Amino acid sequence: MTLGGRTRRSAAFNTALRSRVFPPAQLAAWTLHCVEEFGNMPYFLPYVYDSAASRAEASSIALAQG
Repeated sequence: MTLGGRTRRSAAFNTALRSRVFPPAQLAAWTLHCVEEFGNMPYFLPYVYDSAASRAEASSIALAQG
């Protein structure tokens, strides 16, 4: 997650913003969440993709049948 700007000039602002939005305990929890989510992506992402593709296909068939 990017908070603030991506330039060198915004580095101090980013640091201050990040420390306010994510105090140490919350930052640790957020980091753990991200590690767990990205670690589990191979297990749930194919299902999400297939499900969305099925809905899109059904929608396009319904439109074609009109």
